[in-house]
Amino acid sequence: MKKTKKINPYLKHLLRENAGYIAVLVALFISTIVFFSFLNSKLSENQTQISTLENDIKELQDKQSLLAAATGQDAGSLDNDVKIMQNLIPDFEDYFSILYALDTLSQKTGFLVNSYTINLGSSSTDKLSVVVSGVGNPDSFLKFLNEYNFGGGRLITSEKIELETKESDAFKLNLTFYSKKVSATNEKSLNYRTALQEFQKLKSKVSFSLRDSEVVATSESYPIKSNPF
Repeated sequence: MKKTKKINPYLKHLLRENAGYIAVLVALFISTIVFFSFLNSKLSENQTQISTLENDIKELQDKQSLLAAATGQDAGSLDNDVKIMQNLIPDFEDYFSILYALDTLSQKTGFLVNSYTINLGSSSTDKLSVVVSGVGNPDSFLKFLNEYNFGGGRLITSEKIELETKESDAFKLNLTFYSKKVSATNEKSLNYRTALQEFQKLKSKVSFSLRDSEVVATSESYPIKSNPF
């Protein structure tokens, strides 16, 4: 019969005395393997996202070059046109730009907007209805009517105008502000030259500074006349 080898008593004693340390080392080893496996997975995922974004950027740059060639405009002019459109019709509704637009119109026309209320019942995802009350003489009110569509830096339409009393200079207007996020992947047939000509006509009606508009949009100290909610 073969004799079974017995564990050295000293080694057995060492294992018993250091069992806690050994367990910790094993746990750390396993944790290290799991951590690096997770890290490698996240790095791979991030690299995939970066590659996708790089491809999207390249595709947009190619489209911009093609659009510039088709319209005869340089990339800088196209960027400026895009900024104007984003101010007129932002991707998402921005209450500060609404307040800024109304205040700008008041200063430009002399028609004082003294209150406004959000009409949620008449609003939708891409349209926000605002009931505006203001005072002014006939001249200032006519100036407001001539300017309000684009003069405040936002695209605004009106569905209803009321004279509050025949004896006063107070008016109430139902204004609509628009917002719409356009996906870069939307492929539609478009006559770029015709669209550009129409946009150039629109630009002549828009008189606001992109720099001033951007500063106000990010300012937290803008004076709020009343709670829009």
